Amino acid sequence: MPNTTTPSAAQKADTAGLVYKGVGPRFAAIVIDTIILAIVLWIFFKLFGRSYPAGCNAFASVGSTNIDDGSFFGLCGGSAALYVLFAIAYYLVLEWLLAGTPGKLILGMKIVKEDGQKMNFLAALIRNVLRAVDGLFFYLVAAILIWKSDKKQRLGDRLAKTVVVARSSVK
Repeated sequence: MPNTTTPSAAQKADTAGLVYKGVGPRFAAIVIDTIILAIVLWIFFKLFGRSYPAGCNAFASVGSTNIDDGSFFGLCGGSAALYVLFAIAYYLVLEWLLAGTPGKLILGMKIVKEDGQKMNFLAALIRNVLRAVDGLFFYLVAAILIWKSDKKQRLGDRLAKTVVVARSSVK
């Protein structure tokens, strides 16, 4: 039986030209995506209103930016849950269908399988489920793993067998 874990010569040749992206560009993409998510949800909350659990406004105003009602985008209770669900869908669907979020695409990056092929839904799902671990301590966990990896992979990338590369390096 052939060894299916060792890449073929053709696969090695395909990945030889990939330019892996490190912490700096990936962090910049997260900043862009966070701004996009915040704007979209701010518009949504302004159009459709917000509801707060009792006492939420007073608690949220501690250390907030004091937008209109003393809270930062009203992220408490149901609003926070909506933000989390929207963010999960944003990353999962866009990475699966477009090989990257707007932040990555604007900065010339693409997510592919380690062999340079298109990422499938399962790989996108694995990457995004593990974002909860990678994102700990403001993505410090991801940064350390990326710095320690030859292919600049965070935990989600390693388990999904994906890499973030320069779009120009993918055939």
